[in-house]
Amino acid sequence: MRNLILRKQIVRISNQTFDEFLQRVVKASDSLKNNAFSKYVSSLKTSAKAFNETRSEAKTSNYTPQLSAVALEMDNYFKKIRTMLDYAVLFKSGQEQTEAEKLKLSLKTVGNVPRTGLKKKFADYEALISALKPQSKTLTSLGLETCVTEMEKLTAKFREYSLSRDNDRAAAKGKSLKARNQALEDYSALRNYVEAYSVINGDKDTASFISLVNETLIYLMPKTSK
Repeated sequence: MRNLILRKQIVRISNQTFDEFLQRVVKASDSLKNNAFSKYVSSLKTSAKAFNETRSEAKTSNYTPQLSAVALEMDNYFKKIRTMLDYAVLFKSGQEQTEAEKLKLSLKTVGNVPRTGLKKKFADYEALISALKPQSKTLTSLGLETCVTEMEKLTAKFREYSLSRDNDRAAAKGKSLKARNQALEDYSALRNYVEAYSVINGDKDTASFISLVNETLIYLMPKTSK
């Protein structure tokens, strides 16, 4: 009875699992000593490496440090505004104290923004800026106008960096999909050739490879159908 590679579904598995699968198949291909397989093995090794590299590129973002820096600046301005308002409420009097108390209510509506995630953080900050800007006279009298102006500039930077990051991620995703499809095509070509070779020439040169690939399929994808 001829020895065949299990027909497990690998099209819809995650990129991480597919990457691990490819690395294991590449390692198993070292058992294919006959030069008849060299072209197929070489193609798979090349495409598997390319897919692995695109996955690594997709994980990193050149804009993450910039976004983190902008977020930190925003948080510092928010804390400064909160501190200055607390001071005004405690140590100012009359109109300034009343105005400070009103502005504190605006801060309470967004809660503790520095502890939230990036996207919600900047949505909250933009909402806060929109609430504070119409009160320019109050901001000026309390010395907060500069803080709000700088926060507004930082939200623009955040949008710019976010857009650039999203564009980079979209490009990396497209590149990764192309590399994955190529690797899948090269794996299928090697598998089909190995099986055809086994039918014609017997399993002597292919038994080890087939066994290793089947073990990998069973280990990585136990719940997928044949």
